[in-house]
Amino acid sequence: MGHVDICRIGPVGVVALHGDCDGASAAAADRDLLAIEATDPEVVVLDLAHACIGPAVLWLACSAQERAVQAGRQLIVSASSDARRPFELAGLDGRFYWVEDVLSVVAGQALIDFERRLASVRHLRLVDPGRRDATLGRSTIPAPGDPGERARRWLRTREAGEMEHVVARLRRRQATVEPVLGDEEQRDLRRRLATAERLVADAARRERGRAHAY
Repeated sequence: MGHVDICRIGPVGVVALHGDCDGASAAAADRDLLAIEATDPEVVVLDLAHACIGPAVLWLACSAQERAVQAGRQLIVSASSDARRPFELAGLDGRFYWVEDVLSVVAGQALIDFERRLASVRHLRLVDPGRRDATLGRSTIPAPGDPGERARRWLRTREAGEMEHVVARLRRRQATVEPVLGDEEQRDLRRRLATAERLVADAARRERGRAHAY
């Protein structure tokens, strides 16, 4: 009998399966997924790197994907090429967005979170410095376009080295915005950037470790 680990890291919810997964444990894992989804994450990662893939896991992944589509949320499945094989045999692999490293997803999403917040406060200050809500987390003026789209492209490449360059560019952009921000807004941006920097550094170390292993 396997077990399930769940966690929420910034805007990412992670559900990791370990070992064998029968009908009962798949139902329990689905309840864990529902609990994570109830926290309204932007991305849910189903980590199958340490799971034995069988019919129950296929059902679990398909159920989670259906709910993600209905909610407008992205579901990412983390698994090796070998673990993907049962999905391919069942003709299901095309339904999912696949990665091999959960940490790169979390790091990339942290960059998206920081860039959105940076674009939000910058746009708000340039348009009307007085209009911001009390939660500090949301602009009352919609920013033009989607400031997270570039970060999503970097996330899709899943290259931690490229994300390190992204962090450097965002740090420079932050420095140009901070002089017009209040103390609380500055602390909020610095906290988000520090989180992104830590996660990207961890992902880069893991990526380099894999490169040295080959």
